[in-house]
Amino acid sequence: MNKKLFPVIHISSSSQVKKDISHAQEVGVDGVFLINHGLVSNNSFYNIIESCIEFQTSLFPIGINFLGIENEKALDLALKFGTKMLWVDNAGVDSQPEIADKIYKQAIDKIKYFGGVQFKYQSDRGKKDIFDSIKSSLGIVEIPTLSGIGTGKAADLDFIKRAFSAANGMSLAIASGISVDNVDFFLPYIDYFLVATSILDDSGYYLCPKKLKSLTNKIHT
Repeated sequence: MNKKLFPVIHISSSSQVKKDISHAQEVGVDGVFLINHGLVSNNSFYNIIESCIEFQTSLFPIGINFLGIENEKALDLALKFGTKMLWVDNAGVDSQPEIADKIYKQAIDKIKYFGGVQFKYQSDRGKKDIFDSIKSSLGIVEIPTLSGIGTGKAADLDFIKRAFSAANGMSLAIASGISVDNVDFFLPYIDYFLVATSILDDSGYYLCPKKLKSLTNKIHT
């Protein structure tokens, strides 16, 4: 499949999000994710989602990560707002497989579902071989989503290769540490790139169109 880039917008205001979405569309990325790292209240976050959903098209989906909200409620909210994608940091394939399966069945055919597997800062990271965790995710997570050990930290390539070998052709996503300097190492194994840190401008909040264009060209080549 064609590799896809989804910039992750850390929201601070409606005007900031709209500016970043416009930059992303001009550059030609494949969609965006919105995430709230506590810079605004949940209610303000919801209002921003509603104000930005007009930018979504069939070729430019908008996704959400509702940090700190249980997965089932996050799915309900995403469906309510009409976003085409949902990303959760911990799909629960190792800790709560029954719940993970339930959410997957509720999400299928309604929304593209990215579920963290051994994701950064999650309690189940490192407790099992990633090969086994990915095997467990087959059939209960649409797109298993991987990360490095922390925000902006690249994943160990052997970790990614183990995940890829277990995926048996299923697409994988990665959501930390990708940059124009290292993306070539991950392209053989990853189909979806969720990126923030390396494509921000000097303010640390807004997307940098020049950096975004360089990474887009690498991933789409």
